[in-house]
Amino acid sequence: LVSSPPSPPPPSPPLDCPCLAAYPAGVSLVSGEVQVVTADGVSLAYPGTYGLHGCDPHDSGLEPPCNSTGYAGWCEHERCYVDPAACSTEYSTAAYVVGATLHYSYRACGFRNEL
Repeated sequence: LVSSPPSPPPPSPPLDCPCLAAYPAGVSLVSGEVQVVTADGVSLAYPGTYGLHGCDPHDSGLEPPCNSTGYAGWCEHERCYVDPAACSTEYSTAAYVVGATLHYSYRACGFRNEL
């Protein structure tokens, strides 16, 4: 009797809404920072990994809404940017990163989508 090698384990199921690892074409980093424009037209520079590489409270401590006393609860909630074509859970559209329309999801990170 010749024994065959054990079969490899099945692959892990993909996440239902994986976080982006890089910004799409059109988004340029300046000195390692991404340019954002707030709803009232203020231009700011955020960290170059803002919203990327997994679930984190990416907005924590960032101006304008999350760096002042009495900031909103969502500032500390984990979220990330996602590809809507690969996302089977709730996501929202963000138009404030200069160069691209991005989509973010709190739901992919275990929180309720807010904003």
